[in-house]
Amino acid sequence: MAKYQRENPASPIPLLYRTLDDAQLWEPALNALAEDLGADHIVLDLQADLAPMIVATRVAPNHIAQFASHHEYRQLRGLVTHSTPGCTLRGESIIDQRLQARSEFYADVIRPMGGYHALFALTSRAAGTQTALLSACRSSRKRGFESRHLEKLDAFLPHLETVIRLQRRITHSAVENWWHETILKALPVGIILLDAQGKPCYINPAAESLLNNTSALSLSARSGLNARDPATQRQLSQAIEQALGKNDEPAPVAIRLHSRQDKQDVWLRIAPLPTGGGAIDEWSPARVLVFCDGPDTQALNPVELSRLFGFSPRESALAQALMNGQPLANAAGSLGVSHETVRSQLKSLFAKTDTNRQAELTAVLNKLRRWSGP
Repeated sequence: MAKYQRENPASPIPLLYRTLDDAQLWEPALNALAEDLGADHIVLDLQADLAPMIVATRVAPNHIAQFASHHEYRQLRGLVTHSTPGCTLRGESIIDQRLQARSEFYADVIRPMGGYHALFALTSRAAGTQTALLSACRSSRKRGFESRHLEKLDAFLPHLETVIRLQRRITHSAVENWWHETILKALPVGIILLDAQGKPCYINPAAESLLNNTSALSLSARSGLNARDPATQRQLSQAIEQALGKNDEPAPVAIRLHSRQDKQDVWLRIAPLPTGGGAIDEWSPARVLVFCDGPDTQALNPVELSRLFGFSPRESALAQALMNGQPLANAAGSLGVSHETVRSQLKSLFAKTDTNRQAELTAVLNKLRRWSGP
């Protein structure tokens, strides 16, 4: 502890922000605050949707262990945190010191620690689903805290709230990044996430591929999703506004984008994302989920074709040609075989995929292409 006392800066705030990189700095940050307040010890109870954690300075480990485990702690903590969040206050304004001195919690935990006079800081609920409680204490041998100590804690509290919020955001981002990279990235259906202004904040590879291969729809960081057809663009804008809660009740909306140039439709399904349990706080970017479905130019996977259906390399090549839209006669020419050969191979494809028509075969192969990588 002496090491930290020598190295602490004049203000505990720089150390507080450094806890975002190194959680082990919580104790020296609180120790610096204790120096400012002339406190014998400080305890910070983080019980929001971060992993519950109690951090303390100048407190023996066995006393910290008793904080959360003591049967009276939750009741006493609740009594404090029912006060106005986002404020600092003296302990005697909440708990009568004579009643406190008669409690088991005081006898078992506070008195052995040397605590008596207390200052409390309560973070606002915007920083978490519950308030975080910071307690600074002095022994009964010392005078109580003064107004200047309240002022110092008042100045510290907004920074504490910001750090807690950032920590929640960092934790959430790690989960969000895993979700994006592991789940959304692997989906064969296109996914686009829009923020509260309707601007893109995530696009998965399937959606990116679709946008690269259609002229009916475009995506811009500045203007968001745009349909080429003006009438469809109006529908799209209204659907996004509705999903953002700006127009009537938000509900999923389906939109068809037709392009004569591409000769294939693109379908969008636009739905609002929850802003309650699904959103971490007002800093969360994603507000609208857009499902994209349309033309797909990803090549068939010959290994998957062989494993699932037993296609030969020549049969796989014919299947790819058919998926590229080539008529059977053209496929024979591009593959360098006779028309009779490709007819025979087509019959083999039907038999191996349990289909009877070329449209059925194409539907099966299209599903396989979308659910397996090249």
